[in-house]
Amino acid sequence: MAIGKNDRGRRGVAATALRFLTMIGLVLISLEPANGGEMNRQYHSEINKYPNIFLFDVVESQPGRWDRDPGNPLNEQRKVKLHLVVAEVFKSYQGVEPGQGLRIAVVQKRPASGRIADYYGPWSDIDLENNPRLLAFCEELPSNIEQGWPALECPEVVEENDPARPFAAEDVEKAMDMKKLPSYPNIVSARGVRESIEKQGERVGPLLGRFLLDAAEAAGLDVSIPGLIALVGTARINGLFRSVLLTYLADALAGADDENENWKIRFVRAMSKILQEPKCPRVLREGIVQAYFRNTVFDASGNAYFPSKSVFESEEEVESLKEAILSLPFQEQTREEILTWLSADR
Repeated sequence: MAIGKNDRGRRGVAATALRFLTMIGLVLISLEPANGGEMNRQYHSEINKYPNIFLFDVVESQPGRWDRDPGNPLNEQRKVKLHLVVAEVFKSYQGVEPGQGLRIAVVQKRPASGRIADYYGPWSDIDLENNPRLLAFCEELPSNIEQGWPALECPEVVEENDPARPFAAEDVEKAMDMKKLPSYPNIVSARGVRESIEKQGERVGPLLGRFLLDAAEAAGLDVSIPGLIALVGTARINGLFRSVLLTYLADALAGADDENENWKIRFVRAMSKILQEPKCPRVLREGIVQAYFRNTVFDASGNAYFPSKSVFESEEEVESLKEAILSLPFQEQTREEILTWLSADR
């Protein structure tokens, strides 16, 4: 076991938070693909970033002894030899086939004290001795991967049924199908694709969200932001998927840009509806309450970019949002700013 089944509950909050920041956060990473692809492109998506994506079944594991980590005396590490069988190949240029057996070695790390205080790498939070099914995003494969026990560089590894990345394998499959469409990368604004995602509801996850962000940027923001706003405002879609889009939109529409005013208005309308959803996911509500609503409506000095009547057509909409604002944990100054803005010119 990586750190032991009995430790999973105790380490849950810290480990999940660290992995959430690593995987869900929209940190752009530069890519220089080994297969001569597009150079130095900034990607949100693991699906675009890595040249090999596999679904592996772990059929045998041979864990070594825990020793002091030479790179960090506060940690321990061990080498684990794995016999894998390729269940599915989502993406590869190296000729790997489903059913193929691979023999690799990976390193697991853990804190010597038992107290989780860091992110210990993609393999360290997985119980490899329990023969899990894994979705692995890998760099170039070593040439002796079938005979020896080479190290396999997979910066992102997702265990099946990981609650932080639901529907991961399905997300990858959908993304690879979308890349084959004639409308790619304009898929975000393609009505048929958007409606398909809306119909899938909860069966979409954050991996697909980050893939759509790459498509949005490749297509041009003027084309794609309306589609993203429509998706983030769809209540029946998975909350983690929507949170990825929400964070991106808040950043893309920040600041005083007259060209973005109509989109800002639509985004504010979408956020107001999210706050009034009967079962609003916490991951969405917290971002809106803490920063996104205020930063989209006001500048740093508290001056509104546009009047509330540009956003809300009826008094009923305004009063309904006021009730929500009063019931949610906004900072007092932010709450007063929003309520004053809603009441002005009416």
